[in-house]
Amino acid sequence: MEEYNKYNMFLQPEKPFLLIYTDTDDSVSYAWLESEEDLQEVIKEVTSYGCKIQDAIEIGSVREIKY
Repeated sequence: MEEYNKYNMFLQPEKPFLLIYTDTDDSVSYAWLESEEDLQEVIKEVTSYGCKIQDAIEIGSVREIKY
């Protein structure tokens, strides 16, 4: 991830699309994707295997949390 500066705390994430889905055994899986087109492709693929989509979201910004 690129370096943060004091004037721009929030940055665009490299892979802003998050897909959360469950398989037929109710195991939870997730995928981070670079574009909405990639997201739609993966949705088609996993649903063809019988997986259920739990959520699909776009993360607009990211910032580092110091711990």
